[in-house]
Amino acid sequence: VFPSESESFGKAMLESMATATPTVISEDIEAYEEFALSEENVLLTKRNPNNISLAINRLIENPKLYTKLSKRCHRTISHFEWGEVIKNLERFYFEILQ
Repeated sequence: VFPSESESFGKAMLESMATATPTVISEDIEAYEEFALSEENVLLTKRNPNNISLAINRLIENPKLYTKLSKRCHRTISHFEWGEVIKNLERFYFEILQ
C-alpha cells in the first residue's frame, strides 16, 4: 500500500509489483501514470484511510481480483527490467543526437 503524496518515479511501487504483489496506490500521483492502470495492474484509490482500507479489503475478499492484479503486475514490470530500460535510454540519446 502506497498512500504517497508525491513520488519522483515510484520505484518502491514497481518493486512491489515485481514480486507480483497487488498494490494499492493513491490515484493523484503523476509519477504512477506511466505504468499504473486502475483495476488492471493496481488498485487506485483516494488518499484517505477509509478508501485505502476498502481497497485492501477488496483484495482480501476477492481472490480473483488479487490473482488478476498479481499476474498483470508481472507483465507490467517486464517493461522496467534493466535491459529494456537501457534500450529505451539508448534510443532516447540517439534521437537527441540526431
